[in-house]
Amino acid sequence: MTFDSRKKADADFDSGDEFCGIVEIAARLLLTNSIPVLGQVPECLPTLEVVARLTDECFRDNLAENDEYTTVAIGTLLQLWADLVGDTEQYLEDLPATNASPEFDLNAYMSFLAKASIHIFDIYMDVRLQLAALQVDEEVEEGEFSDMELYGDQLIYVATLARLDPTNSLKKLQVLLHDLYSKLQAVFKGTGSAPEKDIRVWLEHVHWLSLISGHVLADPGRGEVPFIPPNFTKLPAGSDGQNAIAAVPMSIFGIIDLVSVQPNSAQHAIASPLTLQSLLWFVERWSRTYLLIDEVPLPAHMSAVIQGFSRQHNGAQLLNFLLEKVQQNIVLWHGEEDVLHTVVRLLNTFNETDHIRAALLASEKFDGLLKLLLNNLSNLPASVHSSLIEAIAAIATHAHTPQLRAQYFQGLSDAIQNRFLSVIHRPHFHQTYQNAMVVEEVLSVLEMYSGLALAADQMNSKDVYEVCARRFDDFVKLLDLYRNVEEVETMILQVFNHLVHCQSFDELTVEDCQKLYTAIMSLLQTYAKNEAGRKRSKENEQELHEDLANMLELLAELMASQYEGLGWSDIMEKRAAKAPATIDVGDVVFFGIDTILPMITQKMLQYPDLCKDYIMVVSNLFKYFPDKLSQFGATLFTNLVNSLAFGMDQPIAEVGLVAFEATTSLGLFTWDEGKEKGAAAVAFIAPHADALLRKIMTLMLFQDFDSTLVESAGEALFALSIARRESYATLINELIQAQDVSALRTRLQVAFEKLNRGIEELMRVMEPGGKLQAARVDGSLRGPEVMEWKEAVRQFLVDVRGFLRVK
Repeated sequence: MTFDSRKKADADFDSGDEFCGIVEIAARLLLTNSIPVLGQVPECLPTLEVVARLTDECFRDNLAENDEYTTVAIGTLLQLWADLVGDTEQYLEDLPATNASPEFDLNAYMSFLAKASIHIFDIYMDVRLQLAALQVDEEVEEGEFSDMELYGDQLIYVATLARLDPTNSLKKLQVLLHDLYSKLQAVFKGTGSAPEKDIRVWLEHVHWLSLISGHVLADPGRGEVPFIPPNFTKLPAGSDGQNAIAAVPMSIFGIIDLVSVQPNSAQHAIASPLTLQSLLWFVERWSRTYLLIDEVPLPAHMSAVIQGFSRQHNGAQLLNFLLEKVQQNIVLWHGEEDVLHTVVRLLNTFNETDHIRAALLASEKFDGLLKLLLNNLSNLPASVHSSLIEAIAAIATHAHTPQLRAQYFQGLSDAIQNRFLSVIHRPHFHQTYQNAMVVEEVLSVLEMYSGLALAADQMNSKDVYEVCARRFDDFVKLLDLYRNVEEVETMILQVFNHLVHCQSFDELTVEDCQKLYTAIMSLLQTYAKNEAGRKRSKENEQELHEDLANMLELLAELMASQYEGLGWSDIMEKRAAKAPATIDVGDVVFFGIDTILPMITQKMLQYPDLCKDYIMVVSNLFKYFPDKLSQFGATLFTNLVNSLAFGMDQPIAEVGLVAFEATTSLGLFTWDEGKEKGAAAVAFIAPHADALLRKIMTLMLFQDFDSTLVESAGEALFALSIARRESYATLINELIQAQDVSALRTRLQVAFEKLNRGIEELMRVMEPGGKLQAARVDGSLRGPEVMEWKEAVRQFLVDVRGFLRVK
């Protein structure tokens, strides 16, 4: 079966919308049916041939016109073919287990699909490279989407097609890359010349071939090591396809070597940062699967891959080569943010793969790369500082010995601290600190501390803390100094936020925690002092929202860091262990609540992120410190409770969930304390608990209500009903008596009686063994016993909500 691009599809469409609609219908028609059903239709292959010709024609029209409708149609058609291949491969995988023979000509179908797939791959490659040549002179505007963002889906689909016929697809890539290498070698080695435009076209082709090769050879595999595509391992030993699995990346590595030129050389003028970025992107994606691969599980016939890339053979040498080229290109492109961000992603990939990280730390080339980066932080763009420091710290954490890890962190600490001191101790800093260049330098060094804080984990918490702690006082002083520069304020808050979020507090001493808590309190106090009386323009209100969100998240993280996962008795024991005259999390939180909450207005809580952070702090406060609520003034406590009611009304389900959980905690605390110490002990909570009880009942019975929150609302209702039994009974009676029709009163009374039996049954099974006390901290009821209560709540709402709302 052949595909003649000169043979037109059966219809021409004047309307782009109509054309895209026809393509969409064809895709749905072909993908709705299973492969066995599709294969048995006599018109299957003729229909697929028409779709193949249509795909071919779309590509050629795209080359001529490149209009929006053709682009959309191409995307739909590529996805159709990729899905068809994926469904077919799944069918073939499942077929042996069925012990059934195909009821259609599977060989003819597979032959057609393979030919169609490689034809579409070929035409995609040809058109893409021709378009690159036509568009090479177009100016790239700042902020434009990258080719990966624009065509990422297409590349995934095309790679799926290429893998169905790996021999021909890999051979095509190999031939194209080898041809480009030969052309570029003559230019970059000085043995030949070419017009400048031709060189630009060749480099643009390298860019596209790197993206396509990366997708064909490897999967992204975030969080895991992706396998070599199965069809590659089935290629016979010594075949063109098998050899090309190694030849394609080797050609790319050869091109990397060519374009890694000296900064002041004549070749620098023709080198392209975009090309280098794409080549490094290929290395990052390809490395997860192939670099330092273990030869043991590989089939012996994959000898080219084993010899070239395995840890038992030349993998370590290849890693050293790549590190050397990365180092050369950092020198060459140290001002190119996109290149440097790609380098950081490559380092992260090396770190995430255990065997590559081990080889990396054993490599002298890595030491040289590390020294280059740390010694030249001031010459790198500020936008890369945070992610770069985080990547270096993460790698250093896994050093082979404690001594080597200490050495790495010392180098990292010295580099960041020296940069910090060079900024704040510069001559006349206090006269020039608001100068735009100085502000940028301050932000830059704060980005470094932010990145370091983000790298903290259980293994390196102490190391990270010590580097940051040396500058706590300076951070607070900078916050005061830069009271009118919102970007600096936000970044300082972010440093502390990241440190608390990522820190493993079990690794810190009491003295360490004291220093951190004291610094946070000074930070909050300084911010509040500077904010008092400040008038912000509407344009700058967003900075305040971001700052407040950072501080609220900081408080929430502090509480979670100490108490999350603990039962109430454990929390009390931990709090009781506080040494005299020391500061603990509770002190910081209560200080923060007193400091921050007065700055938050109802209008600000219309912003979803700020609202979520605010409700989370209030929720954690009720969960972890219900016994301290009486210390708040009446006004502040009322505002906190009102916050829960406010959260229940929000359209964001996450906010409502947190509000109901906090209410459950408050209700169970009120019940438990009242039972143990008498009603007087919780008298200050009583009117607020009654208001929340009425609020929840009104929400569930009369208002629009997110059905996903029924269970959490039901748990809050249960907690308040047992805490405020008389108020609950009074509220029920009010609701029943409010019904004008006797039948409805009876119906509502019966429904409440059933609900109340559910409450008593849940109390009977949950009260023994301290299950309700345990639920106080979680803010939710757990266990199989709770399912019956949840079902009772749902049935109650089904019985009464309809007629109550209609009335």
